[in-house]
Amino acid sequence: MADDMSESQQPQWRQRAVTRGLATAHARAEDRIADLVRAAWELIDERGTVEFTVQDVVARSGQSVRVFYQCFSGKDELLLALLEDSIREQAGDLQAVVDRETEPLARLRAYTMRLYEWSQPGGQPGSHEALQLLIGDLAHRCTQNATINKKT
Repeated sequence: MADDMSESQQPQWRQRAVTRGLATAHARAEDRIADLVRAAWELIDERGTVEFTVQDVVARSGQSVRVFYQCFSGKDELLLALLEDSIREQAGDLQAVVDRETEPLARLRAYTMRLYEWSQPGGQPGSHEALQLLIGDLAHRCTQNATINKKT
C-alpha cells in the first residue's frame, strides 16, 4: 500500500526515516571509498609502481572484494579516481598560489614557479612520484588499447 503512494503522499515520518537511512548508507560508502583510495596510494608509494592487484588494495584497506566492486568497476577505474583526485588537488593548489598575487605578471610568475617546484623531487605536496607513476601507467594502458584497436 505504501509503495503505491507517490513520495509527496507518504507520511512525513516515512520520508524522514528513508532520508536518515540513505544518509547513513552514504556516509558508510564514503568511508569505504576513502579506505580503498588511501590503500591504493600507500601501495603506490611503498612499491614505487602501480603494479598491484585489486586483492592487494582490498587486503591493505580492510575492505572486502565485494565492497571494492561496489565502489569501482575494476583497477582501471580506481587508477582514474586517483588521477582525478590528484588533478583536483593540484588545480586547487595552483589557484591558491595565483590568488595570493594581484598583479598579472606576479600571478603568472607564481603559477610558473609552482609548476617548476613540482618538477623537482619532493616539490609537490602529496605523492608527486606516485602521481608520475600513475600517469605513466595510464598513458601506457591507453597506448596499448589504441594499438589493439588498430589491429582489429
